[in-house]
Amino acid sequence: MGITITTLDEAISTSYPKVILYADAGVGKTTLVGTFPGRILILSAESGLRSLKLFPASTRKRISVAEVSTTDDLRDAYEKIQSGAVSVDWLVLDSISEIAEMALREYKSKDKDPRQSYGKTDDDVTDMLRRFRDLPCGVIFIAKEHVIKREVGDMEIDYYGLLLPGQRLTTNVPHLVDEVWRMVAKGDKRMIITRNDGRSRAKSRTDLPPVVDVTDGIGEDVLAALARVPTDEE
Repeated sequence: MGITITTLDEAISTSYPKVILYADAGVGKTTLVGTFPGRILILSAESGLRSLKLFPASTRKRISVAEVSTTDDLRDAYEKIQSGAVSVDWLVLDSISEIAEMALREYKSKDKDPRQSYGKTDDDVTDMLRRFRDLPCGVIFIAKEHVIKREVGDMEIDYYGLLLPGQRLTTNVPHLVDEVWRMVAKGDKRMIITRNDGRSRAKSRTDLPPVVDVTDGIGEDVLAALARVPTDEE
């Protein structure tokens, strides 16, 4: 069985959005995910779902939840979706920070030399996330925020990125997806940063503006940008 060759536009139009969304605790990551359209399955590795109770019943009916407490739970979820036994429009891993820590704890409990656990965690979690990324649905990886304080001249400046155990995971995971968004709160407003601004690790391979207001949830403009193929006039 050989390879299948398609046009670039066909390849883009049949791909599914893959997004990393990270933020500080309480900013509203899970709540934002609940505003995405269609059927949503949340693989929950931490207790962060109570905020979704404020959604109307019609929205709550679109959202399913599977609690995952071991890496075997994650593999089982992957197999069900990959085989078609479970069909969703959006799969949410909440959160990959907790999932990576969960894997690290499992390996530490088994390895005689705990130092080896970090290498296994790097390799296995990266492979696991890559498999989820390649599923035929939209995938949102929620992550906790990591703040790095650096001295710049006489000032101390905060820089922001994903909180994951080990330097390799922190470096490699953002390369797995097309979109890395940092979510921030500004008073009553909620924004996503979609471009690296020198302090926030972020990227977007769409024409989204560098900062997008998501106070009222994910907008049609964002969804359109994720699915968009440029026209002949552009």
